[in-house]
Amino acid sequence: MGELFLWIPYARGDQTLTPFPKGAPWDAAFALARSWNERTAEQPPTSSFLLHPAIAASCGCTHFLSFQRESRALATAAGMKVLPARL
Repeated sequence: MGELFLWIPYARGDQTLTPFPKGAPWDAAFALARSWNERTAEQPPTSSFLLHPAIAASCGCTHFLSFQRESRALATAAGMKVLPARL
């Protein structure tokens, strides 16, 4: 699958690039984020808190690193192991 992340240019300050996987299944990720949003009874989390775990889940990731409780809960529900284990 080659280089998954564009970290080097990003680390050098090129903010036009994002550290998202190349060829990510965007349609599936947006559909998953939308379904999570629709099932949220209270005020839904911000879009990035929904999209990041949705992209990871759609790419088949097994682990998810985040310090955001909302994203961690969604990643756990999607079957990913969240890191760090405890906040």
